[in-house]
Amino acid sequence: MRFFERTKKLSLILISTSVIFFIMTAIAFSRSEMSNILRYGFNAEKMFWVIIFFIIFIVSLLLGIGLHCVAKDALEDLSNISIYAKMNKK
Repeated sequence: MRFFERTKKLSLILISTSVIFFIMTAIAFSRSEMSNILRYGFNAEKMFWVIIFFIIFIVSLLLGIGLHCVAKDALEDLSNISIYAKMNKK
């Protein structure tokens, strides 16, 4: 466990960041007058922040989940290696 404390903290920070940006995306989306955008076409000025916040949300969520999975797999591999080393030592 002690090997991956920083990795787990970074994963938690990335997932927390994704939650914050999801909330910001929802706020920006509610202020973007989506009905007018759908009716009259894409308006880059009104949807700019929605798109930026959504991209940051997706990237940070994927990085957080991926980092968590990599840390879990690496920890499992290290424990398997240590078990194998103990078995061969005897």
